Formats: sequence, C-alpha cells, structure tokens
Amino acid sequence: MKAHKKLKIATALSAVLTLSAGVNAADQVPTSKWGADDEIGAMNYITPSSVLTAVSYTHL
Repeated sequence: MKAHKKLKIATALSAVLTLSAGVNAADQVPTSKWGADDEIGAMNYITPSSVLTAVSYTHL
C-alpha cells in the first residue's frame, strides 16, 4: 500500500511540473513581425522565385 501511495504522489507531481512548464513556454513565444494574427511565421519569406531556386538544387 505504501508503494501505491508514493506512485500516486509521484504521478501528481509529474503532472504539475509538466503543466507548469507548458505555461512558462507559452509566455516566451515572441510576437511575430507580421502581426498578431500571423500563423505561418518564416513561411512568409517563401516566394515563387525561392521555390524555383530550391527545386533547381534537387537532382532526381
């Protein structure tokens, strides 16, 4: 019975630590230079020209 209680405590502690780490990580997300509603981030840099350049490097 004692081991079962320790397991419950360890599980609860692990859950609390995991959830608190997620909250802290959310606070550290920088704002996007493309605005608050931006969802694609660096993909804003992709242009048709850059896609063609990338494709030219592939060798099939």
